[in-house]
Amino acid sequence: MVWKARIGAVAALATLLLVMTSHADARTTAAADVRYLQAAGVLVMPFDVTSGRVSFQIVSRMGGSFGGLPVRTHWVYYAADCRHLADVFISLTALDTVVVDPTHLQGQTQTQDPLENHPEGPTVDLSGERGVVIVTAFDPAGAIVPQIVGGWTIANAAIGTSFGGDAIGVSSDGSLPDPAVLAGGIRVPTFNPATLTSSQIIMIGLESDGGEVHPITRPSAALRGAHVCCSASVTDNLEVTASVPDVCFDCVEFTAITPELADVGEHALLPDTLALASVGFVRLSSCQSATGGGGTALVGTGDAEQFLVVLHGQSVGPFGVVVTGKYSGASAF
Repeated sequence: MVWKARIGAVAALATLLLVMTSHADARTTAAADVRYLQAAGVLVMPFDVTSGRVSFQIVSRMGGSFGGLPVRTHWVYYAADCRHLADVFISLTALDTVVVDPTHLQGQTQTQDPLENHPEGPTVDLSGERGVVIVTAFDPAGAIVPQIVGGWTIANAAIGTSFGGDAIGVSSDGSLPDPAVLAGGIRVPTFNPATLTSSQIIMIGLESDGGEVHPITRPSAALRGAHVCCSASVTDNLEVTASVPDVCFDCVEFTAITPELADVGEHALLPDTLALASVGFVRLSSCQSATGGGGTALVGTGDAEQFLVVLHGQSVGPFGVVVTGKYSGASAF
């Protein structure tokens, strides 16, 4: 049955931002590797301040004394094409919160006597860029500690829509989740595309080399220069599944679900020849990335810790929601 409850159903869901925050132990069982509603050591959030769009990020510290010393959070912004854009340090005391505007990005410290926040360093304007910000929390000894939570929003002022969600906690200590949870693919739910006013499917490839988490920056000739390539399919609410062209991207991919919802010059996940006429989900599977020897391997199974995060920001009129991609574990489905 085609989904028809346009405004009523979405308005009821507009306050629900589906969240996916990491677990405290990145190497337990596959089923427990991605958990919800817990503080993390590394947060991942998309941002988009290209023409007509506004974006903000918020991070809070969830406690921990360290003798009253602050946690230092390192904010690193990468463009979708992997360019390193900027990084700043923002200190957070035990119950501190900060909101960051990528068009007015600046470091910050806090003094105790008097109790004040102080800007630190130059101001950076990332207008015209979109990509990912990775926020890492360090204790006074320089160890990554799971003490931060956050959230983000992207608004398109040109058409009066917005969506946002919780920051994704991908690590407690700098290591990434077990890639076994990727084996069954990533499912990304969607409303009926014909009812949507806006759509952004955001795919982020992540890598850890023992230091801070960063995007997957190594291209592969076997993947036609892309950094990650995934097989893709779409399933409607009658459980009819159709293959769609492979999805390949560099560090971060921003794409609409249909050509009608894509920006000028932006490609869509579904080709013109395929229509999804109901609610359903997109499935990304068999995702490949480059190996050090020049070949390819499934993401996370080569010579580096890797992981994938997928989000779908979608709106009907001004009512928006972000749905996180769901991991199928080692399921053969």
